[in-house]
Parts: sequence; structure tokens; C-alpha cells
Amino acid sequence: MILNLSLQNKLFMKTIFVLFALITNSAFSYCQIQDPVKISYGVKKINDQTYEIHLLAVIDKGWHIYSQEQNKEAVASPTKIVFAKNTNVVLIGKPKELGQKITNELKDLGIVNLQYEDKVDFVQRIIIKKNPLFVVKGSITYQVCTEVQCLPDKTIDFTIPIK
Repeated sequence: MILNLSLQNKLFMKTIFVLFALITNSAFSYCQIQDPVKISYGVKKINDQTYEIHLLAVIDKGWHIYSQEQNKEAVASPTKIVFAKNTNVVLIGKPKELGQKITNELKDLGIVNLQYEDKVDFVQRIIIKKNPLFVVKGSITYQVCTEVQCLPDKTIDFTIPIK
């Protein structure tokens, strides 16, 4: 009888261990941070003083991010690009968006969101006042969504060397 109880205890403990491992693994997989947008940075020299800063967002299939400019009624969280103050740099206008902008109309709610799928290149033209041997710093904040879910806003800092 004692041997039987010991065998049952071992079986019970193995079952508990396997269940715990399965639950932990499932919870870990579920809680992993989704990252459906990959941001890459670059700089293009136009002339001795003028450069373009490129922030290329490549978006996983089924996801989208929002344009910097949204209609009044939009509920989307617009993309924001902020450049750190730098006395050597003059920003020329706002960052332009190069990509296929999609107008997503939610007729039942009377909402229109402006968004990008696949990819969008945010391009900021700058003028350098002095010798261009430094970096341009800033951040990009965006929200990424599917048709059924949105992830919280994400902010990524960037540092781009100007040579």
C-alpha cells in the first residue's frame, strides 16, 4: 500500500510538473512582445549642406501604422517624429511620408483613419550649418494595429551619424 501511494505521488507530481511547464510556456509565448514594425535609419547627402534623414518603417503583413496627420474625427494615434535640438541643424519643414497612404473609413462610426501598410519612408530634409561630423538624434512614436487589435504606442530613439 505504501509503495502504491508513493507511485501515485510520483505520478501526481509529474502531472503537476508537465501542466506547470505547459502553462508557463503558453503564458510566456502569449506575453512575448509583438514587434510587427521594423524601423531602419539612413542619411542621404543632397549637397554639401543639405541632407535627408530617412526613417523606413517596414510593417508585417496584416498590420498598419498611422500617418502623422489625421482627420479630426480619427481615433488613430498619429505617428510622431521628434528631432533633438541641435544648433548645427536646421529642419526644413516636417517629415514627408513616402508610401501608399490608405484611407480607412469606418462608416458605422463616422471615422476616417489615414494609415500605411507594408512600408513607409519618413523623410526629413535638414541643412547643416557647420562641418557635418556629428549625429542627429531623435525619436519616432507610432501605434501599430490590425483590423481587430492595436498595440500600445511604441517609441524608438535613433542616432544617425552625419558624415
